Amino acid sequence: APPMGPWNDAQEDARVRSYRANRRLYDGYSVRGENTIVSEVGAKRIIYNFGRPICHIAAGFLVAESLRWQVSNEEQEDATNELATAAATNIWDRSGAEGALLQAVLSSVIHGDVAGIVRFNSADKAAKIQFNDASIVVPEFAPGNVDILSKLTIAYQVGTDSWYAESWTADEYTKVEGERSETQPVELGAIPCVWIRNEALIGD
Repeated sequence: APPMGPWNDAQEDARVRSYRANRRLYDGYSVRGENTIVSEVGAKRIIYNFGRPICHIAAGFLVAESLRWQVSNEEQEDATNELATAAATNIWDRSGAEGALLQAVLSSVIHGDVAGIVRFNSADKAAKIQFNDASIVVPEFAPGNVDILSKLTIAYQVGTDSWYAESWTADEYTKVEGERSETQPVELGAIPCVWIRNEALIGD
């Protein structure tokens, strides 16, 4: 089992199974029944797979226009806001801009969730946004409030018996590679992650 996160929790198992079922439907395979771990060789192909083009159209619609960043703080001078806007634009470009966003949106359309992490390279003092496949991520929320993300863990298997994992809270970052583990403080004072749900807005 992965070294961190509620990976053996029944709710988490159900969430990951739903991702698998959605992905199989996107790939054009039947997902009837509770067991969605049937090999594609033995699965029934869908004759008319409308799921894939619908996902592509939805993702394309959401990223049809390039994002433009503007930082506005009434307590700061215009020159300071312009520098902050330029910094935000540079972070976005460094993160892959619309190309990375398109992949993240498509993953969100298929799975229903997507994770975003702000990573900071101490060597060149540069930050960037990384989007992650929700199927290898476990979010944990504040007790009684699912709108407040308290911890995010990424974990996946490397080889046959080793795990790679990263975990963030508002206070610390932990990295595990096989038997090795290291922990560092989070300097932002807040968890540098977001968990985005693909949900319809009330009234839409």
